[in-house]
Amino acid sequence: MKKKIIFIVPAHNEEKNLKKVLCSFKKYGDILTVNDKSNDDTKKIAKKYSNYLINNKKRFGYDYSIRFGIKFVLKNLKYKDIIFTVDGDGQHLANETPKFLKKIKSYDVVIGSRNYFNRYSEYFVSFISKITDDVDDPLSGFKCYRKKYLLELFKILKKRDYIGMFYLKKNKMIDEVNIRVKKNIKSSIGWGLKTDFKIIITFIKIKLKLI
Repeated sequence: MKKKIIFIVPAHNEEKNLKKVLCSFKKYGDILTVNDKSNDDTKKIAKKYSNYLINNKKRFGYDYSIRFGIKFVLKNLKYKDIIFTVDGDGQHLANETPKFLKKIKSYDVVIGSRNYFNRYSEYFVSFISKITDDVDDPLSGFKCYRKKYLLELFKILKKRDYIGMFYLKKNKMIDEVNIRVKKNIKSSIGWGLKTDFKIIITFIKIKLKLI
């Protein structure tokens, strides 16, 4: 099972957290780190502790880094059947991984439903998503996918679609597991009302597209 598992870790200036993240998840599978043009020692740490490394030529952002990572796996590591996304900031705990592995045997996607949200917008998105799709935490960065689902998703995913929230509810098997996360972790996508507004607008656009 371990040989079929890979964790995609987007990272921007995560020198303080990255080593611990990579080492803790590595016992469950291989690691692909996507270094998003960091200007600290993130690249050096990722090169030492990852199985695979992508270095973005410029800063593309969190979601595009995940996209690049998934494309790399689908094209070059075709034997990987179970693909995780995990944040590089240390908020996700590796010992939650077995919960996902148990569920993914019967589902296309398993989402880690967090016990704590850092932003007001996440509470709003969770409330709406629970009503419309029976999904509590579509914004969670800790997700587990079956390869066949991602192959289908990338056939319809457009350049500006936000993959972190984009999931095909219709005719797809999606479930969640409750996970614990560390609180008040810094975020590479920012804080404040501007970020909250951006998240809500992006979520609404995706929901309208999926109707």
